[in-house]
Amino acid sequence: MVQVHYDGVEGHDVLSEGGFVVALDTAITPELLSEGDARELVRNIQDMRKDADYAISDRIVVELEGPAPREWLGYIMDEVLGTHAAVSKADREKQIEVSAGLVTARIKRDGKA
Repeated sequence: MVQVHYDGVEGHDVLSEGGFVVALDTAITPELLSEGDARELVRNIQDMRKDADYAISDRIVVELEGPAPREWLGYIMDEVLGTHAAVSKADREKQIEVSAGLVTARIKRDGKA
């Protein structure tokens, strides 16, 4: 009996089953890391909206202080119905850990800024 075994190279996972071989690139690029940070910020800001008891359609003002992924700022604001600006007297404030460190997020319902 001959058994064929596949080993992946670093940054790749390999699986062989039923005559098929699949290799998956598992390397985390700076772009993927940045996108993950943006998604983590969106998730946390959405939690902040919920905790503040905002309506689902409420627009908010969002202030991000720290190493937030600036190239994803438009995506973040679109997802949370926000505009990026300084917030005075925030309704909610939270420290969010991303790959580059801590980001302080502050939100306020738009119209109260």
